[in-house]
Amino acid sequence: MSETVNLVGLVRVERVAKGSKSSRRAPVLVTASGELLLRMLSGESFGPSEFDALDGQRISAEGYRDGNQFLVVRYQHQEVGLVAAPDHSNESGMIPSRHDTAGY
Repeated sequence: MSETVNLVGLVRVERVAKGSKSSRRAPVLVTASGELLLRMLSGESFGPSEFDALDGQRISAEGYRDGNQFLVVRYQHQEVGLVAAPDHSNESGMIPSRHDTAGY
């Protein structure tokens, strides 16, 4: 196989291969450059996948692209919709630690 690549995207479980004998619900990684069927490198092509439980979650994955599939070696969850921390700065301009916030 070629070198591994890293992709970041949203996991969606949706119907794939519509209109064919292979039509089924399967996990897909939606990236900025398109959609790829998602499965673990050592996993089954059909049937339940550990990615089914990640429907709607953003992941960063390392693996191999094989046609319209992404064969994942490892992955991790990504934070979605990061929110800016509230400004709790004091007179010195320093942001106090959680332990220094008594009185704020």
